[in-house]
Amino acid sequence: MLFYKKILKKKDSFFKYALSIVFLTIGFGLSAQEPQLLKDIYPGTGFSNPYGYIVHNNKVYFGADDGENGWELWVSDGDETGTYMVKNINPSGFSSPTFLGVFDGRLYFNADDGTHGQELWVTDGTEGGTYMVKDINTTGVEDYYPAENPIVYNDKLYFSANDGVHGFELWVTDGTEDGTQMVKDINSGAADSNPVGFIHYNDKLYFGAGNDIHGRELWVTDGTEDGTHMIKDINSGLGDSAPSYFVKYDGKLFFRADDGFHGVELWATDGTEESTNMIKDINPGASGSLLRELRNFNNKIYFYAFDENEEVDIWTSDGTEENTQPLGVDNLNNSPQNFTQFNDKLFFVANGGGSPGGALWISDGTTEGTYAFIQEVSYPKSFVVDGNGQMMYFISNNENIWVTDGTIEGTTVIIPEGQDLPHIDPSIQTHSLTVFNNKIYYTACYFLDHGCEPYFIDSSLSLTEIETETVQYWPNPFTNELHIKANNPIEQINIYSLRGQNVKGFQLFSLSQTLNLSDLPVGIYFIEITTTTGKTVKKVVKK
Repeated sequence: MLFYKKILKKKDSFFKYALSIVFLTIGFGLSAQEPQLLKDIYPGTGFSNPYGYIVHNNKVYFGADDGENGWELWVSDGDETGTYMVKNINPSGFSSPTFLGVFDGRLYFNADDGTHGQELWVTDGTEGGTYMVKDINTTGVEDYYPAENPIVYNDKLYFSANDGVHGFELWVTDGTEDGTQMVKDINSGAADSNPVGFIHYNDKLYFGAGNDIHGRELWVTDGTEDGTHMIKDINSGLGDSAPSYFVKYDGKLFFRADDGFHGVELWATDGTEESTNMIKDINPGASGSLLRELRNFNNKIYFYAFDENEEVDIWTSDGTEENTQPLGVDNLNNSPQNFTQFNDKLFFVANGGGSPGGALWISDGTTEGTYAFIQEVSYPKSFVVDGNGQMMYFISNNENIWVTDGTIEGTTVIIPEGQDLPHIDPSIQTHSLTVFNNKIYYTACYFLDHGCEPYFIDSSLSLTEIETETVQYWPNPFTNELHIKANNPIEQINIYSLRGQNVKGFQLFSLSQTLNLSDLPVGIYFIEITTTTGKTVKKVVKK
């Protein structure tokens, strides 16, 4: 875990940039505010450095340092008074909570109480309901073997952990101390099997694990010791097939693996040894196609791979060798990454096709429909779709936040460079965007007044469109002029930016109006029309 307590020597004017926890409201309302401090957790210019946001029971939990208790478990309901430390788990230092997930109505996490080292903890959101589940590793305070890779299966929480005797192995908990046990010592003795990549398929858990006999191979469990076994020794002997990127499709489990002869290629299994096979040798020879980013999209498996000429392309497969083919996208000259499905399209980051480094690309599953989507954005990351599934947010390489509705015209930066507002500072690592209660959370720092603290923006981003009056708009998207016609006389027209700012207003009394909006920058706007009998709010796009 990275914490960012460090001295940043910059010009005073640059201190106005910020890395903030920002709440981007996605709901009805046209009023908006500039970024506001949610709570000065570390008073003054200290860095509380909130991290690890996870949503549970209509609240968001995170770790933060208030300057007195170190990094401890915090919670917020979105209000200053509702933002507080849940429990000082380690009175003599930092408990440094890291979150595993929600199970059986409670939040599980790792924490160090100063006595037992990093262990499995649980909280119901109250101080009394926050406690250690079990001292898994009893070797003492110096041990640092937190639980990892959690997944809920058959009403229990499975994870990997190290008890100090058996190494990292497969564990399970029902939430009680007695019900927290190792499932199986896959790699006998003190060595690790390191089970990872858990996926629920055919009423069992599949994962990758290793031992000193077969190397790292495909394993399965039904939750019992006897029911935990290797599916197939894909890379015979001590070689590692290293299965990963599991995805379910058409009744089978697909993944990438290396059999020791063909390199990393596409494989599939139905859970039996005899039906665990390579789908296609995309790049003949031991080097393999090095495929990654497997996704179930558009009724096929999508991924990227290198062919026999070492050229990278987006590939698709229906699970047969003959229908595992490249899309034929020209000039992809690096490894595409961050595959994200949104609005019936597949978005990813890649170089090539005349785009600058790390542009945002889009694909509808066809060659013609795969292209550099937005070239102005460099190496976007932290993609997240809002709770309504209407907008996708992401962070650019220069740490600006962008939003898109899936169209080029509907893609814009929310807070552009040069604005006197809190920004994400590129010198500080940015945490992933998180959706909670129709708001988008993210982390950064605002050095001038409060250091790294939680801020929020009450924005009208992704306003819910309302219509109590029939109004026609055309064209949409528009270039310079927008035509409006209503059934009843129009009294007022207001145009709002994505941040909720009123950028234009018109007073009139007419059934129709042509608005000259040539001075507005390209982007997404909301137009509010008030007539003598009602009101309407619509999203419009200037291209």
